Amino acid sequence: MTFRRISLRWLVAGLALFLAIGIVAPYFSANGYRKRIGDALEASLGRKVNIAGEVRFNLLQGPGFTLETVEIGDDPAFGVDSFVTVDSLEARLKLSFLWTGKLEWASIVLNHPSVNLVKSDSGHWNFESLLKPRIVSALPRIELRDYGRVNFRFGDTKSIFYIGNIELDAAARADGHWDLRFSGEPGRTDRSAQLYRQSVTGRGQWRPQLVNLDLQLEKSALSEISSLIFGRDVGIHGTVSSRIQLNGPPNDIRIAGRLQVQDLHRWDQMPMKGDGWPLDFRGRLDATTQLLEMESAAENLALLPIGVRYRVADYLSKPRWALGLRWNRFPVEPLAAIARHMGASLPEDIKLAGTLDGAVSWSGQGSLQGQIAFHDAAVTFPNSTAVQFEEASVVFDGDRIHLAPAVARIPESQASVNADYRWTTQELDLNISSDSMTIADIRTHAARLPAPLLAALRTGVWKGKLRYRRGPEIEEGWSGQIQLIKAEIPLPGLAEPLRIRSAAARLDGAKLWVDKMAARIGAIDLQGDYRYEPGATRPHRFRIAIPAADTAELERLLMPSLRRNEGFLARTLGIGGSTVPEWLTERFMDGAVEIGELTAGDIVLRRLRSRVKWDGAKVAFTGMEARLEEGMGYGELKADLSGRIPSYRLDFHTDALDFKGGKIDADGSIDTSGIGAELLSKIRSEGSFAARGLDIGKSVSGCYRLEGPRLRFTELQLQVGSELYVGRGATQDDGRLLLQLSNGGKQMRIMGPLAKLTVVE
Repeated sequence: MTFRRISLRWLVAGLALFLAIGIVAPYFSANGYRKRIGDALEASLGRKVNIAGEVRFNLLQGPGFTLETVEIGDDPAFGVDSFVTVDSLEARLKLSFLWTGKLEWASIVLNHPSVNLVKSDSGHWNFESLLKPRIVSALPRIELRDYGRVNFRFGDTKSIFYIGNIELDAAARADGHWDLRFSGEPGRTDRSAQLYRQSVTGRGQWRPQLVNLDLQLEKSALSEISSLIFGRDVGIHGTVSSRIQLNGPPNDIRIAGRLQVQDLHRWDQMPMKGDGWPLDFRGRLDATTQLLEMESAAENLALLPIGVRYRVADYLSKPRWALGLRWNRFPVEPLAAIARHMGASLPEDIKLAGTLDGAVSWSGQGSLQGQIAFHDAAVTFPNSTAVQFEEASVVFDGDRIHLAPAVARIPESQASVNADYRWTTQELDLNISSDSMTIADIRTHAARLPAPLLAALRTGVWKGKLRYRRGPEIEEGWSGQIQLIKAEIPLPGLAEPLRIRSAAARLDGAKLWVDKMAARIGAIDLQGDYRYEPGATRPHRFRIAIPAADTAELERLLMPSLRRNEGFLARTLGIGGSTVPEWLTERFMDGAVEIGELTAGDIVLRRLRSRVKWDGAKVAFTGMEARLEEGMGYGELKADLSGRIPSYRLDFHTDALDFKGGKIDADGSIDTSGIGAELLSKIRSEGSFAARGLDIGKSVSGCYRLEGPRLRFTELQLQVGSELYVGRGATQDDGRLLLQLSNGGKQMRIMGPLAKLTVVE
């Protein structure tokens, strides 16, 4: 009993002494062993070792030594840089040191190390010598701690990639293998901050000719991974996680694992709902040549009919990568939601149907190659019928995406469509041809591509070829030639739309030509041509031929231009001015009009011709000429549409008009305003005339002034036989016209309506 108490007492005392020595040991310098320790480390590592700082004993974690500021040199064949530099190195001795006195290491712990892994031009790595059996037996355990960093260099070129915050436990086994447990965070030297904040962890074995590792990628942001690979955030966000197994010799390591992608979305979008996409994959890694190849497993096709292949060479020096996708009857329904979520400007209600197959590859140099085919596909736009494609093939070639000619079918129409698109320049070349396609369909499915004619048309059918182009050095717009049938165009300022029976149209960007147009508006038939040339003083140019028209019908059709809606005060009290609509202020036209027969009450004008110059609210009919019975009329009519009611001025000349059995010539002007009968009540006119062969005399001439119903004549000269009478005249209160003339000795009075004047004295 006493012996046991003494033994326990000595044991406690011994432990206390050991702890006390362990606590105070680091405070004692071991600089006297510096050279011996350095030589032992060099013998174990096969490299020069420089201990620049203090050397202290370490008992509690040892027995061993703590070395401050240590530099482990590299083989000169790999350059002049150090292999490893550390803030402190803990060298722990084997217990055999207690009875042999020989410095043999049980483990080495590198605190806050900076490791340079170098691949020489011969293809060897500077760490390969650590795998030799002699080194393995001399250093049974190596640990990296406290935010270590591994850098890479290839010859004289430093890699922009590194691994930060590395933790490593490497334990040697008697058979010459290393058991590994590690974690780290990849990064790039060309970025100011750590890019990839999620760890890659792993464990397994490393043999001289065999690698067996399990890697795990924690759930990480896709933006961080893209920044790591490409040096920038490519705008695709979401999360990805993975577990990977590696097994095989260093030059042919077999890979198997699963990748889980979730919450895929563009940077400015909310994540898509769903559980994500699991993707099993396999591949191979050649660590000696830095070649990595991976592809999705065939088993994925049962869950998701898509295959993925990824290849990257020189992944630590100058990465050259390629990504390949292949589809096998992949359903296209979710593609619209995915494209919209990635930022494509697609309508919310657009729907896709059908399947696709094919393969596409994309390399890091921006080269896109491959081909996909759509089968029994349909695209449905909001408020429209579906556009159906039995087959459609898309070819990818570099930055060019080509849609091969495909037949697009809509219930009442069909068209052949092909297109070229360059995604680097946003250049688009679209071709559409059809033997019969409704205007409604082209407006619905191509209205987002601006075209002056397509935007104006409401209904009808077209056939022909259209081409739409846009690009940085290309004037955006449509071109082509089409035939229009039964088309309808609403025109601002007209009460009814223009209904085109047939016409030939040609487009060239914003320019437009319409030829051989046969149309009808209201009760008026017309034929003609139209030109639109933007940039011209009067961009709208036309030529119109009308067989017959009535002024009452013309006024009805033009009523929206002649009279505009006004408020209560303007209509009842005349307060406030008229507002000229925007379409009228922007209307600048130059054209020619020909009317075979124009009826204005009892007056019929034949072969009326005029040039029209329309400048905003001002309209001028110049070079007017018309035949009235056997005579001719000439003039210029100006209309001002800026007021509440239109105002007019007509300067005219008549030649040989039939009147009272003779002929009359006249020159004058007419001013009036208003609509309908109001025009006659406000008429003002003055001028001169000369008539011959009248019933009342051989000839008559003079001047006149008309103000409403009041007509006055001055400077009248009447030739009756050989006698000349002069005088004046005016309408009386009863509406009859009274002319009083004299030749000096005789007086003459002529009275009656203007059309039936008779001599009364």
